[in-house]
Amino acid sequence: MLKLHQSNDMSELARLFCDRSRNSLDPFTPRTVVVQSSGIGQWLKLQLADRDGIASNIDCVLPANFLWRLYQTLAGDTEFPAVSPYDRSRLVWRVMRLISANPGLSVAIHAYLSAGRGSDLHLYQLASEITLLFDEYLMYRPDWIMDWQTGKQEEAGHAGWQSELWRLIQEDLRGLSHLHRAALHQAAISKLASASRHLPWQQVSVFGLSTMPPLQLRTFENLARHIDVDIYFQNPCRHYWGDIVSQQDKARRSIRSLISSDMPLQDEDYLEIGNPLLSALGKQGREFFELMLESAVMQSDEAFLPSGDATILHYVKNDILELTNGGAFAGMTPACFDTVDDSLQIHCCHSRLREVEVLHDEILRALAADPTLKNRDVIVMVPDISDYAPFIEAIFSGHLDYRIADRSRQQTGSLTSTLLQLLQLPKSRLSAPDVIDLLEVPAVMRRFDMNLDDLETITDWIRKAEIRWEYSGRRKTDYWQLPAEEQNTWQFGLKRLALGLAMTPEQGPWDGSLPLGIEPAETELLGTLCQIIDLLDDYREQCNQPKPMTDWQVLVSGLLEDFFLAAGDEILEITQLQEELESLASAAEAARYNTSFSYQLLVHALEQGLADTSTGGFISGGITFATLVPMRSIPFRMVCLMGMNDGEYPREVRPQSFNLIATGQGQRGDRSKKHDDRYLFLEALLSARDVFYASYIGRSMHDNKEHPPSAVLAQLQNYLADIFPALCTHQHALQPFNTAYYQGDKQSSFIQSWYRALKAPAPAPFIETPLQGDSTLSCTDQTQLAKFLRHPGQYFLTQRLGAYLEIQDIKLADTEPFDLDSLKRFRLEDEALTALVETGDLTDFRAAGIISGQVLPGAAGSQQLEIVIQRAEEIYQSIEPYLGGSPSIRAGEFTIGTQPLQIQLTNLYQGQLVQYRAGRLRAADELSLWTNHLAANLFEPTPSILVARGKASKADTCRLEPLTQDDARQHLLGLLGYYERGMKSPLFLPCHASRTFVSSLMQDQDRELALARARAEWSNEQTVSEGDDRYWQRLFQFPEAFSGPFSSDACAVWEPLLATRHE
Repeated sequence: MLKLHQSNDMSELARLFCDRSRNSLDPFTPRTVVVQSSGIGQWLKLQLADRDGIASNIDCVLPANFLWRLYQTLAGDTEFPAVSPYDRSRLVWRVMRLISANPGLSVAIHAYLSAGRGSDLHLYQLASEITLLFDEYLMYRPDWIMDWQTGKQEEAGHAGWQSELWRLIQEDLRGLSHLHRAALHQAAISKLASASRHLPWQQVSVFGLSTMPPLQLRTFENLARHIDVDIYFQNPCRHYWGDIVSQQDKARRSIRSLISSDMPLQDEDYLEIGNPLLSALGKQGREFFELMLESAVMQSDEAFLPSGDATILHYVKNDILELTNGGAFAGMTPACFDTVDDSLQIHCCHSRLREVEVLHDEILRALAADPTLKNRDVIVMVPDISDYAPFIEAIFSGHLDYRIADRSRQQTGSLTSTLLQLLQLPKSRLSAPDVIDLLEVPAVMRRFDMNLDDLETITDWIRKAEIRWEYSGRRKTDYWQLPAEEQNTWQFGLKRLALGLAMTPEQGPWDGSLPLGIEPAETELLGTLCQIIDLLDDYREQCNQPKPMTDWQVLVSGLLEDFFLAAGDEILEITQLQEELESLASAAEAARYNTSFSYQLLVHALEQGLADTSTGGFISGGITFATLVPMRSIPFRMVCLMGMNDGEYPREVRPQSFNLIATGQGQRGDRSKKHDDRYLFLEALLSARDVFYASYIGRSMHDNKEHPPSAVLAQLQNYLADIFPALCTHQHALQPFNTAYYQGDKQSSFIQSWYRALKAPAPAPFIETPLQGDSTLSCTDQTQLAKFLRHPGQYFLTQRLGAYLEIQDIKLADTEPFDLDSLKRFRLEDEALTALVETGDLTDFRAAGIISGQVLPGAAGSQQLEIVIQRAEEIYQSIEPYLGGSPSIRAGEFTIGTQPLQIQLTNLYQGQLVQYRAGRLRAADELSLWTNHLAANLFEPTPSILVARGKASKADTCRLEPLTQDDARQHLLGLLGYYERGMKSPLFLPCHASRTFVSSLMQDQDRELALARARAEWSNEQTVSEGDDRYWQRLFQFPEAFSGPFSSDACAVWEPLLATRHE
């Protein structure tokens, strides 16, 4: 007997199932339940356990698997293979072989493969699409398959080559050709119709399916002649709704009648809209319901339950249940209410991150408002969970218990993605960043016995050795058809490092390489790095050669062994990778595909196999995050949908041009991704017990431009606007710390850190009470004093507190130095200028610049160096007049106040202190010159000069007049006083801002205007300003810092310098 159990409530269907199972079956008899997903099966078992205290001996099976069992049972003595030869994973290899063996099969196929230059990846992708189509034909057009098989009619176009290919598959399968769904279904129907048969089931239940191919439905109808078959169907409406259409469809038909009055009216032209949500979203369920009602042997049992609570959500669900619109039937005016509650929420955000942040707050609000609501009562679904998983982990971790389901092994395992990258080595440039990314994988670090310090050392080596990409110059030619230039390759850099074990950089180049000094203790690490690079090159060569599947298995096993040392969950990941590879090998062997193929095909096939999602984490005790997939209409108290964006949902899958179902006449029961998603949205709405929540990205995060929501969400908004006009979409701010979230009686955000930051009082000074003096940190020489004056805040944190705020983020280059960045250009110019000042000869500089890899090889690099040299010579020309004779040295110890101060000066020429700089003249350089100038004048009155790069090709100079020894001592005493004070508490004396302030005052500007200019210099947006410095930001609050002792301190330091300075 075939019995249909209908209810709008999935829990009620579960109750009916439990009652029927309890009353009709022996507890020791397995109960077979056909479900569309393992999630529904898991939920049903929990419901049974909750009602009966136990759930056992329940076999939840997918429809295809159950039918395969049924076909095996009805086949009697016929032996079935463990895996169907028509399984897509196996059939794709057979289709590949048959297409290759029959090049005249189709002109279109030949043209496609020719355009791909014979790529086996193109062939595999085409075969995958054809295999998918054949699987669809077997399920939805079995009559086509049977006609093709018997050759009843001649086909043309795409149908012609597809029918011919199908016949080739049949011939190739020999004795197994009859084991496809269409033939097995035909045979099963024949046997089920002939006489009573002994079957291993007394009763079969079909639970929670919202659609089913007609072929499967007819099989269950015939099976019901012999056993009880119960179908539990969630029907959203208690009335017959097979004759309703959406507003769009009705308008489309009206336009058709206006265009042509000759077209006769059809039955569907008289259909009514009914409930607008049901008519717009329910087409898939409506067609399945009609197919079931066509069965002559089906009995129906109804258990519809209206929602009792007076909330907006329950009103909407009851409206759908009664096939009304605002409580009114077709043709009547819907009711209008002023009700507003939180049972149905729509949120508009600026980004996926903001969607997750807003959801986090709303879930916390719901949990706080209802103590009976638990984490397990909440489900969150999105079109693609991989798009949201990083944000979910960032926002929810540590706050709420949650699980993320439906992620593929490739998304959850680091080893899987790393292995796939290794298999694609032939298209890798072996760039320095790519190699470091590989070495950062924990399993790789364990395999080569490395730690984070080793990685930091290797990264520093790569930067200093100027390693950019590719193994060697020869590989540049082999893979990229470029000149075989060794410079900036791994062999180039590793040779420099190896030379550094035997020579020092000062000894100069050897065999065209410049040694790069490394510590003897790092010899083993260098050997490990050389081993890794050689392994990568060796495997790249192997992967670049096409191989049969057996050889690929050996190669992948070698990769896993040589690069990974798995631990913990990684062991399971390795096992799964090996199983997937074994599955591919079995499929290829079963299809007799022995041809060698490329790494691209292997990677693509592995990615497809590993893309199968796991339902692990679904209904696991915490908040469930999952992908929106059909037949997941499990009741939850709070159902949340994110990503309801226009163009992204409903998800659109464009059919192939040779898809005969898509290009032909549609039939009732055909599947459509768009209709699946529409009905899924309706099911999600119906499965929400207390709260239905939906969010979308409705504003651009760049310019706040408005974006429309998904069509299904827009239909819900339009429906609600007519009945509940006071219910509005929640518009959210771009940032979670917007003050609007923390105003009024109702707190709109649960992120306490933002609230504390917004409500916090004015921060106290970094140090309220100065620290005690420390004699070990006293200033002992003039270079120490100069370093303090360049940045007193940084000096205090690093030297007194040992706090370093720099972020060590070394960015490795992956291309040759085609264009020198400003920092590298400055360093080269500084090296050239130093060589000119010290030796006057640039021969060694030129040679080192080329062979060190800092510039391009050959003429191009020489040209780069000449530009650098030209700029250095422009400055040198201004310095040279002051460099008469050899430099003299002044050294001694002076007592300044009570502080002994060591003085060491080496750049005195003809009684004048000379300093130079390849870059622009900065305020910090002036302070450095001032400190050395004071030290030099302790010996005797001495002029000083600083030469730096000026505008255009001119030099910029800073000259300081000689001072008496007493004046020099007095100024140094004042600076040492600031040093002592600055080592007890932070001293706010930013170089550029303080110099700007004092120079403005000295130009007869009033104090307020001078302070304004200092603040402008502080926050200068044209350059990297002092206001961006993290040390100053940590120590002081702005602009308050300018209102303290800044003015007097700046004047005390800068006025004597500027008074002595002249151009």
